[in-house]
Amino acid sequence: MRFGPAGAGRLWFTVDGVEYALDLPDDGSVLAGIAAAGQWPEIVPGLLAAECRGVWMSELRDPLGPISWRTTWRIATGLAEEIYGMPWWAAIRLCATAQSRWRDFAAWTVTHGFDPAGAPAHRICAAVLAWLRAACRDEKDLVRLEQRVFTPPPEMIRAGARPPGFSDADLAQQAAELAALAEHEDFADG
Repeated sequence: MRFGPAGAGRLWFTVDGVEYALDLPDDGSVLAGIAAAGQWPEIVPGLLAAECRGVWMSELRDPLGPISWRTTWRIATGLAEEIYGMPWWAAIRLCATAQSRWRDFAAWTVTHGFDPAGAPAHRICAAVLAWLRAACRDEKDLVRLEQRVFTPPPEMIRAGARPPGFSDADLAQQAAELAALAEHEDFADG
């Protein structure tokens, strides 16, 4: 079991019972650049493993298939938690800020002993957040920063996006699993 967000290597996910994999690069700055540009298609389908990409693209081209560009967007932005350790919109805001003020961010990382070159994307995002928090003078500035970074954009609110694990289907599946566990003798006996 992994603790924390994904590092480099394979990140597996399932769509309609079919497993797919992303090949996350060793250098998290590549992923930070994707976030800074807001280019979610560079995650899915862009980082799909070679053996998964053909299946994905053929499903995407099928107008009656289970995968559409909207589905792809939801999956790519949903996987951001695993890649960046935070919601997609927060990763975009933090990475774009660091990119636009690279000299200041790079100087801060040097003075704090962090080298973003080769670090996983989630560590880069965490470092940018720490850099911005360090500039806050008081609690009010900190609250304002947190709101600016982590408040979902209007399109996410309108889309009715829910955190992973809280969709109606997820909740129904969890309820069914709990009911099945409750019926199991070993679970009931403790």
